[in-house]
Amino acid sequence: MSEPFIGEIRTFPYTFAPEGWFSCDGQLIQIAQFTSLFAVIGTIYGGDGRTTFAMPPLNNRAAMGFGTGPGLPPAVQGYAVGANYITLVPAQLPQHDHIAVAEQDLSDQEKPTGSYVSIFQNTSGGGVMAYKESPASGNMVQMSSAALSTTGSGQSHLNIQPVQAFRFCMAWDGIFPSRS
Repeated sequence: MSEPFIGEIRTFPYTFAPEGWFSCDGQLIQIAQFTSLFAVIGTIYGGDGRTTFAMPPLNNRAAMGFGTGPGLPPAVQGYAVGANYITLVPAQLPQHDHIAVAEQDLSDQEKPTGSYVSIFQNTSGGGVMAYKESPASGNMVQMSSAALSTTGSGQSHLNIQPVQAFRFCMAWDGIFPSRS
């Protein structure tokens, strides 16, 4: 493997950072001990700039290039965006409704084997059928809207794309990169 540039980031499959590398986990580093690395990255990822600077916090984050893309807001180098968990509010859901329908002719059996009581469908006629494979008659009526209750409790859900975890590390020992 070639000698890295100071400030270069690579992924490693180890549970530790190799010699000459720091884990990109947001840790604070003393400027006085690693002046060449500070000269390359400064306080882009944090630190006070007088005595400390920080490694990028890439643990539990996906790396992304900075700049702009078609239809996307600008991504600023060093800024962490996004969230591991999100809570959707009703305004973020597509407008839709649910209708419960049932056959007027009810079954006279507690545990019917050949006919079932009702079906559920949405306004376009599709949906999941329950209690009946298909209506026995065209004798279907809409049930009260009280038959459908509100669901959800405002809890967040995991919002992470499929990932494979590696250790991101930044080289503090290597070739000082020259500007072109």
